Amino acid sequence: MLIVGRAVAGMGASGIQNGAFTIVAQSVPMEKRPPLMGLVLGISQLGLVMGPLIGGALTEFTTWRWCE
Repeated sequence: MLIVGRAVAGMGASGIQNGAFTIVAQSVPMEKRPPLMGLVLGISQLGLVMGPLIGGALTEFTTWRWCE
């Protein structure tokens, strides 16, 4: 069940990232796109790093009620 949940979450994340790229590509001039694409990718990578750290801190230093 956890593998299926991770697969669904991955599809959702790829859809969100694809949508962000599409919005940037349609609304920003060509010469300003590379920094904004880098910003979108940087924020997503920051989320990949911070998510498990915050989740681990919540489960280690608080009760399980915070995870509901």
